[in-house]
Amino acid sequence: MKEKVRAYPSDTAISPLRLVFQFIQLLERLVPALDDHHMRVAVLSWAVATNMGLGSLAVKVLVRASLVHDLGMFLSNPWWDDEPHEDHEDEAAIDYWESISALEGLQEELSQRGGIPRHARTGYDLIRRLPTLEKLAPLILLHHHPYRILKDLDLEEEKKAAAAIMNACDRLAGAFLLKEDGPLSRKRILKMLASLAASGELDPNTVSVLQKLLEKRDHLWSSMAYPNWWQRELLSIADEVVFLSLDELSHFMETLSQVIDAKSPFTKKHTLHVVQTAVFLGKEMGLTEREIKTLRLAAFMHDLGKIATPNAILHKAHSLTPEEWTLMRQHVYLSYLLFKDFDKLNDVAFVAATHHERLDGSGYPWGVSGDQLTLLSLILQVADIYAAMREDRPYRKGFPHEKATESLKKSASEGKISGTAVEALVRSKALQGLSFDLETIPLKTYCDVSPEQMAISELEHPANAKGPDSDP
Repeated sequence: MKEKVRAYPSDTAISPLRLVFQFIQLLERLVPALDDHHMRVAVLSWAVATNMGLGSLAVKVLVRASLVHDLGMFLSNPWWDDEPHEDHEDEAAIDYWESISALEGLQEELSQRGGIPRHARTGYDLIRRLPTLEKLAPLILLHHHPYRILKDLDLEEEKKAAAAIMNACDRLAGAFLLKEDGPLSRKRILKMLASLAASGELDPNTVSVLQKLLEKRDHLWSSMAYPNWWQRELLSIADEVVFLSLDELSHFMETLSQVIDAKSPFTKKHTLHVVQTAVFLGKEMGLTEREIKTLRLAAFMHDLGKIATPNAILHKAHSLTPEEWTLMRQHVYLSYLLFKDFDKLNDVAFVAATHHERLDGSGYPWGVSGDQLTLLSLILQVADIYAAMREDRPYRKGFPHEKATESLKKSASEGKISGTAVEALVRSKALQGLSFDLETIPLKTYCDVSPEQMAISELEHPANAKGPDSDP
């Protein structure tokens, strides 16, 4: 098949902050009560910091951190309930606090002097591993820390001031989160802030500035109802475009993919398995180094839209309803939407978003076929199917290599996937020895599944069968 010409870059000018913020906006849709929360905190932090005379660089770092400060909220319970719970202590949950090797000298002191919410710890651990966003990590770690402890930490005064500002603004913005009886009145919010300052939870100086701003500037109060009015201005202040290599972009997407894979014990290593399989296939098929790196990047990106897929669907062992099937299929297009506004990533995003397309046009989300698909798309499709079949799922145990390859050969003979890619997989000795042990907890912990249900094949599961709206 003739390869469609695509421009796969060796390095890319991109804004890491905009990427993460787009991810945050998608995450906010999962929990309607958090809608626009990050923008509210950013608007308030910007107003307070400039009023208090913080330097321009400190203001920029504070606004950037405010826009992504609760990223860890969506990983605070790694197995994810349908709604995150801050204090969830399921036996199967991994406490990321234990997995962080060091917190830049603060871990021991903070552990002794006051607890840190789980989402602040995990947000810190994610952000510190994202290129160019590392400087935001300390503020995210400390954005819930009581001022009576924060003020005595061995930190630069400007960093402590920024953390104190974010804490106070986060508390205030929290009063506007969706509630049955609406947000608190301005009078009640000001009283609440004063009480928190008197108890040592918040910085009295920051609270004083917030009170004056809210009392005298109605536009700031109105902005809490319509915070996205400020999005363009705040992003122009906080933005920073940098050149990232394909390796750096892959590292960036790998970090974001951990949020997805951690939703379920059945997917906690899926992205890495797809990456490994795709890279081995690419090498077996003689791809250039740049093509292999691009394929690796696309593999890390391919399931990011699954952040919006409810766990009830991911864990379901029985047939999906038409509505559930629609939700399941949406993850592919959402993955594409995350990157469609980044011109330099369009072609890579296309590869990622076509991993459920098929050569005969029976796939989704666009139903493209034949020469509309690139060679990298065809390889990623085979890698994703193979990895999924090898892994444990709630409705069955993972297949051995031989059974998985037989299923792939059948699909290739039917004209659905690339026979060339399947042949490469079959002859790859590296793939034959690849481990797909997920080290999952017992399947019965998540659903009561009979041996008969465990035995159903990948192609019989509703997530891989034709949907109700598919062509016959």
